[in-house]
Amino acid sequence: MTKTAFAAIEAGLADAIAHARGEPDRGTESRYPIGAVDVQAIRRRTGLSQERFCALFGISRRTFVKWEQGERRPTGPARVLLKVIERNPTAVLEALKVD
Repeated sequence: MTKTAFAAIEAGLADAIAHARGEPDRGTESRYPIGAVDVQAIRRRTGLSQERFCALFGISRRTFVKWEQGERRPTGPARVLLKVIERNPTAVLEALKVD
């Protein structure tokens, strides 16, 4: 085993041990602020009904209704998807097309 390979394995093991102890690791994390998501406004801009919007973008209608009524808020990937739909719904539909 080369010194470089050993050093990489050793560093990885040290990271794993630090992670297991709850200590910060050497990795970096990038976060991008998404901002507020107005679900109802996004859907209205597309001109789609709730039913059609959910069917096209693969969102549970029940969940979507709760978002629109303010009972729940989209998080994580759903929030990102909604932001992309807000800016360019055609791009999302194009990406979802089955060849």
